[in-house]
Amino acid sequence: MAKFSYVHSEMFARMKDVKERINTNLTSLEYLETLDMFLWKAIGSIRTAIPSLVDEFMVKAIAQQTFKSSTKFSSIMKEEKGKLPVFLFNALTERNIESLEGFRNLRLNRGMLFGLVQIFMDRTTPYMELINVEPLSVHDWKERAFQLREMERSLGVVDGVALYNVIEDVNIWYERARDWKSAIIEKYTRKALGQAKVAYEDYNYAMDLADVIQIHMVLLSRAINRCDSRLGVLTTFITSWFKSARSEMTRVITASQEVSYEEMLEGMGDAAEAEGIEDRTLATNEAVQHISMLAKEIDPSGVLRIHLGIPEFMPLEKRKILLAHAIN
Repeated sequence: MAKFSYVHSEMFARMKDVKERINTNLTSLEYLETLDMFLWKAIGSIRTAIPSLVDEFMVKAIAQQTFKSSTKFSSIMKEEKGKLPVFLFNALTERNIESLEGFRNLRLNRGMLFGLVQIFMDRTTPYMELINVEPLSVHDWKERAFQLREMERSLGVVDGVALYNVIEDVNIWYERARDWKSAIIEKYTRKALGQAKVAYEDYNYAMDLADVIQIHMVLLSRAINRCDSRLGVLTTFITSWFKSARSEMTRVITASQEVSYEEMLEGMGDAAEAEGIEDRTLATNEAVQHISMLAKEIDPSGVLRIHLGIPEFMPLEKRKILLAHAIN
């Protein structure tokens, strides 16, 4: 089996020195409700101007989750999942177009809400670009006014709404939401780095540390997007998401080894076969090691694992202790 050693990462060194903008420790509810407030302020402005955009987005999201069981956009309680279409109907038929209570009850994750706001920003970018062009003549002024009206019509803007002001308002709340989420990520960056370093060592340095950190930071972002403060503490939720980093690492390591094996065959022909066997063995061993770790979490006593013949892999730290006390 190929052997690897620790390689220093500049990314790890820089991220360790990250400065936290939130100096106090807030509760999960305070972190997440502040983020939700910024997002829903932005979405409220969007629905005031283009209600069809918000309504269609919500319908597609709930339809996807209703008809595809593997999809989970909402954190709604299990006993209420069958009522999602009813909740959606109530939200769509609210008389007050500015009211978002019905949509909030759908409990869509924050990744979806960020996506909705980004769709609005992308669709209105040509509108803002046209506004910022200075016309050269009276004819240009009239032509631009006509084009702006056509854009508003195609976007589905409600009559009498000043779209420019809405876009500016949405942009303010969107930037605040992104900035606040970045501040939450800063609070948990050191935790992500610690988890990444442990995983890096447990996998015997088979993957670049910068890539391991990136996987953990992506999972950190997803955990913040999906955490429902009614169902648990943010820190616990993030920790549980970090556990899935190992399966992603196994997938990446295996994929990289398969690519290198193909390149060896192409460049060395039959002479690569002997070395290729080692690569395939490493990929298989990594997969078995990952299964072993998951099995140990489910069956810590080892009764079922022994019966099923699942091996147990010892972390690098414990192996070092044993080697230090081993009798030659």
